[in-house]
Amino acid sequence: MKIVLKNEIKRVSSVYIVETFDGNKIESVDVEPKISKKCYEKWVLILSTQIGCPVGCLFCDSGYKYIRNLTYKELIHQVEFMINERKIDPKRFKKFKVQFARMGEPSFNDNVLEVMKNLKEKYPNYIPCISTVFPKNRRRWFNDLLLIKDIFIDFQLQFSIYSTDEIERDKLIPIEKEDFYFLNEYGKSFLSKGKRKLVLNFPINEKNEISSEKISKIFDRNSFLVKLTPVNPTYNAIKNGLFDLSYKRMEEIKKDLNERGFDVIISIGDPKENVVGSNCGQSILNLLLT
Repeated sequence: MKIVLKNEIKRVSSVYIVETFDGNKIESVDVEPKISKKCYEKWVLILSTQIGCPVGCLFCDSGYKYIRNLTYKELIHQVEFMINERKIDPKRFKKFKVQFARMGEPSFNDNVLEVMKNLKEKYPNYIPCISTVFPKNRRRWFNDLLLIKDIFIDFQLQFSIYSTDEIERDKLIPIEKEDFYFLNEYGKSFLSKGKRKLVLNFPINEKNEISSEKISKIFDRNSFLVKLTPVNPTYNAIKNGLFDLSYKRMEEIKKDLNERGFDVIISIGDPKENVVGSNCGQSILNLLLT
């Protein structure tokens, strides 16, 4: 594997386009480490798990094509080359997070579970992050995840929901997925005492349904928190008319959910992340279109 392109904005992130052994391309992201005079606080690496993505979300650029799962070695290599590029020992950080949240749906790739265990052996401070739409027919993968989650000092599991209307959700994420009630039961079984709550992620625009009433009726507020983010200005989000800024709506939804007992995070990234092309599939699709 070799780096074929690096897009970097200082003090924000670096996006790498990496060529695999068979000539395909994937994305890896190194988020600028948080280092103070007193402490190495946090470092986040974001990995691809597949070449392209078979899901085809209407707002994501990764689904321009799908070729295959990445191998165990290809997954590990993404971590190793970014560590070598930065030349910092991850064990120095309070938190060393590796997110399986770039190109691909991580639950489709069995190698992800083995890589997580390998990273734990190398870096005791390692925190895995899985972002998933929770496809149907992958219950074995998620059951195996239940068996290993407690070996880590912490674990961040995020369900990408996007809409509380199941028909709209199916249109935005056009594969078979587990329903909300199943997600709730799985989340309650996943949460361990003293660990962080699971995340229900809703990118917000002015169109998609985000019903606080439905969320509070279906999901356990003691097991889940809600994260609200803007829809990123990817090629597909703009093409499909899904990108608009709706900060006021985020505040309104947050207030309503807070009143119903839910913890809510409004997560607005640095606008420079859109410039560097750190959204899923954005850098490779930009490369293909230019």
